[in-house]
Amino acid sequence: SLVLLASNSVTCTTSSSATLRLRLFPEELADKYGARCLDHSLAGYYIREQDPKKWVIFLEGGGLCVTAFDCVARRSNSQGSSKYWQKDVPPEGLATASLSPNNPFASFSHIWVPYCSGDMWLGNSSQPRELLFGMQMSGHLILEALIDHLLAVTAMGSEAEDVVLSGSSAGGIGTFHHTDWLADRLAAHAKQQRLKVAARVSGFPIEGIFFPIGFPVFYEEFILGSRRPADHFMDHYIRLMQDPWLLPACVEASRKEGFAAEDCFDVSRMVRYTRSPLFILMNRFDALMIQDMGLCPNCQGTAGPTTLTGKYIRFFGSLMNNTLVNISRALPSAGFFVPSEFHHDESFYALLGSTKKHKVIGGMTLPQAFEAWHFGSGRRVFLMEPTCHQNGPCNAASEDVAGRPRWPSWPHTNWSRLSRFHINWLPFRKGHG
Repeated sequence: SLVLLASNSVTCTTSSSATLRLRLFPEELADKYGARCLDHSLAGYYIREQDPKKWVIFLEGGGLCVTAFDCVARRSNSQGSSKYWQKDVPPEGLATASLSPNNPFASFSHIWVPYCSGDMWLGNSSQPRELLFGMQMSGHLILEALIDHLLAVTAMGSEAEDVVLSGSSAGGIGTFHHTDWLADRLAAHAKQQRLKVAARVSGFPIEGIFFPIGFPVFYEEFILGSRRPADHFMDHYIRLMQDPWLLPACVEASRKEGFAAEDCFDVSRMVRYTRSPLFILMNRFDALMIQDMGLCPNCQGTAGPTTLTGKYIRFFGSLMNNTLVNISRALPSAGFFVPSEFHHDESFYALLGSTKKHKVIGGMTLPQAFEAWHFGSGRRVFLMEPTCHQNGPCNAASEDVAGRPRWPSWPHTNWSRLSRFHINWLPFRKGHG
């Protein structure tokens, strides 16, 4: 796994600490790579060193600069400037850096990378942009600097055996686009340093599937009977980045197959060209996409199946279901944990950080599902929670006084009903996890 450690010197010591500590990049490193925030302040990361052989890197989410004025607003908070980062408290929840037993990576060394570039980690230029009033978008360059620095000054360069790249929302997008890149970078390092074996690299993207196939269909057009998705929805934002870093294999495929390279931003398209193992976490009814990108701010998960908003929510859920099934066919090695909840990434933050909340799908909690996929015998893990309330969202993760999952009553499970949800059910093993 992967641990990230930043330091202001070229040496570092290894010590286990329950506290994440902020490390800003040295000035010379930031200048070399252009690895700075929107306002040109130093980028950096938080680190907690534990197991030197296992590391997890988490990329913070936080939307994107929708307009240049949005970027200007970000300069005054943690999403655009490192001046607002606290020394031992990340801007958002811990996610994969949590020490909760609900977190599959609790014993790993933790790297938590704050998001301050407004570009979904895809910005590939360090130049001040006139369009952005002199700011820069350099998310990919921050990752370039981060990995090269860590390989040089931490045990990742010599001891790492298992490296997991993760992130939520915009960070989930960055995870999809960079897992292969990270695998190639570590393989090249292993060859250069004559290591016996390169670290195993996998991705753990959370709420990063922007967008399901056939979306966005705007709510106002949906209620008028249209099911046609908006054309080139992200083109404006991609142009704002000027020169985004997109998955090279997808860009190459765009030339051979005749589609626009900009379409490689769309995760549902680019993911089929990835090689590295991915364990995908996604809510079937993503509230952010439904409300903000579908332009349905009044849509709520409790909307009934006969209401217009309820129909729209269920329409989105069917698109997400089909997209995940298509991805699973294109990537047979991928794992999936898909609650049928009306949430964005906040539900996964809560799940990873809790000691009492448990989401059980197919008889498995999230840690058990990941471990069965990551350390198991190669069996597929495709766990999608059945829908509720006539194909609608279900309740959030359950909690009981003992902090234990409420396992389903298997003798009363309606298997014929569940089979139509394309779930590959793994047997629950009480001795596992």
